[in-house]
Amino acid sequence: MLQDDKRLVIGSARGITHMATAMLLLVAGTTAASAAPVAANQLNVQQIQADANQLAQARQLLSHADANVRSSALNKLLQSENTALREMAYAVGFGSADDVARAITLSHRFNEVQTLQITLNEGDGGKAEQLRRSLGGVMNVTVRSYNEVNGRFEVRNFGGSHNGYGEVAGLQVSLSQNACSAKFELNDVSELSGSVTCAGVTLPATIDLF
Repeated sequence: MLQDDKRLVIGSARGITHMATAMLLLVAGTTAASAAPVAANQLNVQQIQADANQLAQARQLLSHADANVRSSALNKLLQSENTALREMAYAVGFGSADDVARAITLSHRFNEVQTLQITLNEGDGGKAEQLRRSLGGVMNVTVRSYNEVNGRFEVRNFGGSHNGYGEVAGLQVSLSQNACSAKFELNDVSELSGSVTCAGVTLPATIDLF
């Protein structure tokens, strides 16, 4: 009888031990699982702080007292793979009172542009309106092979089946293909404003660069 009681006690003790071990493992697993998001959040905060510091440093360089430093920083940041840095550089460059900075920004923009959407506005006279309607009010011009050194590029779907050409010169952009030509200049709202002439008929036009 005593032996049976001992076996019962030992069995109960072992059961309690197994249960306690299982509970400890469960708690440990829960703690580890809850700790993982905390570590991830800490990493995210560190990354956010690093990005914020980088943006602050870039902003300081873009507003540096030395014009050469500003131009160099703008040129580098416009080529950055970091989207936030690149967008900030575009905003600062196009919004600058310095025409050199605006010209640098415009030139870099053509590195990324594949299509120029030219909005044709209402012109004077019946022929102008007839031309605008025949073109649907919009011309989607394809840009290819932009050369940042000389500002030249090829254009298609502008004024004929043969390839035309375009050029970025300072704040001005020109296009020419067969019977059509265009001249634009960068305005204060990051648009190219100018005119399109086809077969002797001229229409005011704009190009949104974004």
